[in-house]
Amino acid sequence: MAYQYGTKEWDEAYAKLVEERKRAETKPYVLFTPEWVSEFEKKIQESDEYKQLATKWEGSVVLLILADREAGIMEDLYTFMALWHGECEFARLVPQEVGENADYVLRGAYNVWKNVIKENPETKKRLDVVKAMMTPTPSNPYVKVAKGDVAKLLLAAPAAIKLVKLSIEVDLVCPDELSPERRDSYKALFTELKTEFGI
Repeated sequence: MAYQYGTKEWDEAYAKLVEERKRAETKPYVLFTPEWVSEFEKKIQESDEYKQLATKWEGSVVLLILADREAGIMEDLYTFMALWHGECEFARLVPQEVGENADYVLRGAYNVWKNVIKENPETKKRLDVVKAMMTPTPSNPYVKVAKGDVAKLLLAAPAAIKLVKLSIEVDLVCPDELSPERRDSYKALFTELKTEFGI
């Protein structure tokens, strides 16, 4: 059955899927799966520091992860965060048309987001997402502000940095690090999400 985003049925079915996967999957969860996004949401909602840093923030933010077939990400993914004055109403994967209508859309290749969230084993460093937004050059990995006021985002840099730190706190495994069998399962998940939820 295909659910229509914005309906009670979509919300209930997506919530049920997340809970089922959290029971069925073992931690660490795979990056950008519904269960990983749910854990990220929980970190944001429970962070008093984020609430303080983001008291003036108004606007939804989408992390757009571009398709990377080698990593098993067959289509672009939209991680939507409903953020308002330090509160996170929800964070979840959404269909493309919903993601593109967010107030802010931050677009980056899979490897860029991976390097923001996970430490590079060779350099022992992570990519600074604020610097990546400020210095977008084709020869360097970067996060492009595809939609929204860059100046306003930079004013909210402390809150943005805290969001990154919260994402780092979620145990994860990256899809390109999965065994071939688990990679196939990862691809199958997103086929299901596309069919049932339009994601």
